[in-house]
Amino acid sequence: MTIIKVAVNKQNQIKFKNRLKILITSHDVLEDKYEGLKKIIDSLLLHYQREYENLESALNESYELLKKTFITNGKQNIELIAPFCKSEINYDLKKYSKFGITLIDIIFPEDSNLKLSLDYGLVDTSPLLEKTRNALINTLKYLLVFAISNNVLFRIAREMRKTRKKISALENLFIPNYRETINYIQFVLEEKERYEMAIHKILKNKLGRE
Repeated sequence: MTIIKVAVNKQNQIKFKNRLKILITSHDVLEDKYEGLKKIIDSLLLHYQREYENLESALNESYELLKKTFITNGKQNIELIAPFCKSEINYDLKKYSKFGITLIDIIFPEDSNLKLSLDYGLVDTSPLLEKTRNALINTLKYLLVFAISNNVLFRIAREMRKTRKKISALENLFIPNYRETINYIQFVLEEKERYEMAIHKILKNKLGRE
């Protein structure tokens, strides 16, 4: 603990007491924020694990189907068809705020998740090829969701670290230093008051004898 260099007087004593109240209030607010963020991240971790499992399952399914498709249709035939199969996922990114942090959520419209443009003929395709294509598109969807979750977790974790640093600084530096300074000012003022009272008593006694 360090005593802050300041003029010892009543005005500074009151000023430092008011500042200490603000610091304590700020500490409590930050503690509430940290606990709130911790609850959010605990909840998100459950979804994150589920999303990871979904992505892993989708990747494995897509890989196995892709292998079968290459064996059934032939690598050369697949490479000829691939450039004519265009697809994109229709989604929206929604920004929202939690404890002052800007986060992102991904939304897939219910009626138009996939926009497909098939420029090859039915004679060139097969049920297995269609199934593989759909599996790959589904995998991409899970990948997008997983990427957004990673981003959200990273932002919250970063804010938690920043909040914890502020709490530690208040607990271990600012609040103790202000308390020590207030106690020092209080001690000096009381000593000064006792000294003045003693001098006053001595002068009074001296004047009384005269």
